[in-house]
Amino acid sequence: VTREAPGRVAAMSGSVAGRLGRACGYPPPMPGDAPTPSTPVPPLRWRAWPARDRPVALLGGAAAVAALSLLAGLVGGDLIWGLLALLLLSTWLATFLLPSRFEADHERVVAHGPLFTRSLRWREADLLAIDARGGWLGRSSRRAWRRQGLDLLRSPGDRESADALLALARRSAPATLRIRDLRTAPADAIAASPAQRERPA
Repeated sequence: VTREAPGRVAAMSGSVAGRLGRACGYPPPMPGDAPTPSTPVPPLRWRAWPARDRPVALLGGAAAVAALSLLAGLVGGDLIWGLLALLLLSTWLATFLLPSRFEADHERVVAHGPLFTRSLRWREADLLAIDARGGWLGRSSRRAWRRQGLDLLRSPGDRESADALLALARRSAPATLRIRDLRTAPADAIAASPAQRERPA
């Protein structure tokens, strides 16, 4: 038994594969035709800072916080009560006062807030609602206190991120997700199937 050199065996195999391919009507492979891995789609990212986008609401909120903190200090009879009230109110309004970051891909949406980071998978939600100032993603319920989800803050003029998020949801979310675009559609317009999720002309 004679052994063929590895290079000769490879050349023979390549020639046989080439003849079979030409016999079946396929063009011969070219040196630059090697398959390349698909480039992953980068996640959608956007930022929101409500205090910057709504200066009037910021002034009103600051005045209310200052008045309530002063009232707490007077009623408590000590400055510490006023400072404690100021701290609690500022923490409660942290999402409004400080910027937040958001990311979305084909699996989930992540909210990086000033005090927390939360995420929600598309398959765990049944409602995505987008309006002029932001949106909401989560599980709906007739009882407001049982609703669980993410507040998707957004600058009022940022239509690009809203459109991109809707397109991503139509591609990646399951058919059970209802999509409401409250910027152009009536409040009761719900898209529940892939065919109904097409953006209106």
